[in-house]
Amino acid sequence: MKKLARLTLLVALVGISSCQPAVTDETTTAETETTNNIAFEAYGLEKVSESCKTEPDNCATVSINYFKATGTPDSLRNSWNSYLEDRLTKLQLDFNPDADISAPTDNAANDLATNFIKNYDAYASESGKSGFPVRPWELQVSSQAIYKAGNILSISLQQYSYTGGAHPNTHTSLQSFTVSGKQLLLPDMVPDTIQLMQLAEKALRKKIPDFKDKPLAEAGLFVDGDRLPLPQNSALTEKGLLLHYNPYEIAPYVFGHIELLLTYKELHELLPKAYKPVK
Repeated sequence: MKKLARLTLLVALVGISSCQPAVTDETTTAETETTNNIAFEAYGLEKVSESCKTEPDNCATVSINYFKATGTPDSLRNSWNSYLEDRLTKLQLDFNPDADISAPTDNAANDLATNFIKNYDAYASESGKSGFPVRPWELQVSSQAIYKAGNILSISLQQYSYTGGAHPNTHTSLQSFTVSGKQLLLPDMVPDTIQLMQLAEKALRKKIPDFKDKPLAEAGLFVDGDRLPLPQNSALTEKGLLLHYNPYEIAPYVFGHIELLLTYKELHELLPKAYKPVK
């Protein structure tokens, strides 16, 4: 069963409108183009397993909500959409590491939902044959633009899944794009990663006072040499650089998600001029 809703809209991004501080890109393209003409189409997809007809509390459900970019510039629109399709495709590996994603279709959301239900049906069948209890599965995915300012656009993609384990799994992906479509890596935004790690550690110790002056390994973090690693996900926001550590990335599950915000004032000269807000 599938219900697909498609709604075209210009997103009024509360708190991230073009009146916010702009960012100057170093590319020639940025001199004439900004993110102002980027618009979005909202897509929503829901799927449930056939078993939901008879056992609505013990079946598989999927809900995916995301935005595809429209408008101009083409480079930014295409980069945003390619990123989303790639992330949605790779999410299949979270519940099926052996999934073949070498030849994705042009509808990654539908592929993700279909294969999630397919894997649940296989699991339920095997569990039933073996006499094991069948637990419900659930997958929720959503995306949103978290920053739109002049020449920079940032996205957050959030995932919640439960596949019968001890607890659900959650994951947040962050990505910033330049108006030219470049997907920014953390070293692009802050080339001096040594000083960045020092700022991140300072922010972490401030956020979790119990750490105090303990070596990070003694505080329970997964670190080598007592140096805080940089996160796999980061993005520019209205207030600064957001660093996001997902569960198990640097700490046990009990720590949950760890977010550190380094303000533009804190970053100061570490941030290249191309990505600094202009008042």
